[in-house]
Amino acid sequence: MESQLLFINKTSSSTLSSKQDEKAKILSHVQSKRRKAEAKSKSAEPWTSFASIIPTTRTKPPKQQSNSKANTVTHHFRLPSSYPSFNASDPFHCTSVHTTPNTHILLQHTFSLASRSNFLAEAFAPSAICSKGRPIRHEAIFHARLRQCIHDQTHMYATLAYGSSLLGWMMGRFQTHPPEYFLSMALPSVRKSLSADCQVDNWLLLSMYALAVTEMWNGIPSMWIGNERYGTVMRMSQYGFAACRVHLRALLALVLDNGGWGAFDPYVLDSVLLADKYLAVSDMSLPVIPVTFDPGPLSALERQRLGSTEDVSEELGQGILEETASLVLKGAVADLVDYCQTAQQRWRLPGMDDSTEAWLFRRLQALLYRFLHMYHDAELGLGDKRVCVATLTFIFGSITGKGPQVSAQQVARTLYAHLLVGDWPNNGLHLWYLVLGAMALGESVERSWFMNRLRVLRVWDLSREEIAMKLKKFLFLEVKQGAQLTALVAELGPDR
Repeated sequence: MESQLLFINKTSSSTLSSKQDEKAKILSHVQSKRRKAEAKSKSAEPWTSFASIIPTTRTKPPKQQSNSKANTVTHHFRLPSSYPSFNASDPFHCTSVHTTPNTHILLQHTFSLASRSNFLAEAFAPSAICSKGRPIRHEAIFHARLRQCIHDQTHMYATLAYGSSLLGWMMGRFQTHPPEYFLSMALPSVRKSLSADCQVDNWLLLSMYALAVTEMWNGIPSMWIGNERYGTVMRMSQYGFAACRVHLRALLALVLDNGGWGAFDPYVLDSVLLADKYLAVSDMSLPVIPVTFDPGPLSALERQRLGSTEDVSEELGQGILEETASLVLKGAVADLVDYCQTAQQRWRLPGMDDSTEAWLFRRLQALLYRFLHMYHDAELGLGDKRVCVATLTFIFGSITGKGPQVSAQQVARTLYAHLLVGDWPNNGLHLWYLVLGAMALGESVERSWFMNRLRVLRVWDLSREEIAMKLKKFLFLEVKQGAQLTALVAELGPDR
């Protein structure tokens, strides 16, 4: 009977023969000892308690060819420089930072269906399409971004900061640490990269974008209502917006110094536009990014190719065009009406291609930017400014998702402030303002004011269909706002 114990006293280079399983055990033991020794001898980054450095070069053995000299080809394989140890959630020792199951949950939320569907919603897709998990045009870089986290420590920490904040305001909890913990890890790394004149690529820009978004979310208290973090966000909101703008301006400077937006993946610009837009709306300020990305209206040839017609609603927006005095505002409203018609028709057709989806996304962002810039135009009168703000409320209220709804509430509060001063508009325009504000806002002093004004107008004397017809003369889309109007009319009954 063979012994259950095996004692061997030799080195890995010994010429003594061994069985295959014995040799594997010996080499494994030697390799493990060497890694532990190297890990202890290093005194670099804090995460070296989880990692050891293994310099590795692989050489392809020469091939023997008949009737010719043997050719030796050497290939150098670039491998990650750090291999975290003792990590059950990373058994192959390949991540840039110490990972845990909680880290995986954060990354899962960061690259979840909700994140992907934002790009569909911001292209005016119906909510049914957004919720189905339809692939988006950025699928490839979504996967590449997740892979980049494996060996890019800066990108990993910035992404975890983004994910921690996202999970916090969406779910009301943090999986491991609050966003500030990951920000404190990512910020020094980004600064170090910038001071070292490193290559400006998609990943550095996306890391800066993640930091900007995290700081912006930290500055919007309304996103944290009902969350234990609400008080903290209230105290630090002004600093969050300022920090977000610093990141966006630095990012824009890097882009302009390195070939412009066209030198990077379109996902970078699309992501930055969303952050910049929501930051501007949060405190009704001017956007940081210039409006140089507008693809413009569709040409007649493109309309014919896409099958676009003008059968959605000939009355849509006509009331605004009749009431407003500003030619610039009229042009923007006409472009928005054209966009709404095109978007609704195109999303009803099967087989949306990437170029059309990209046009729908960029065109809507450009229209939003135009209205934001018009709002700050000193020459715009009070009446036109009200129209501008109400139009922004309409757009944000028509986009699926929590972020747009929070922005719709913010703009509706601005509309409320403008309605408190000056003369009242005519009944049609007045009704549109009040309905938009009441639909956008949650329970608040401002919403109570909108509801009381609607009761003064005796809206319940009109049927739901009659109200919808009056609203369509201005800006109202049944497919986007029909359910909200139904709930509002029910709430405004004469007995309520």
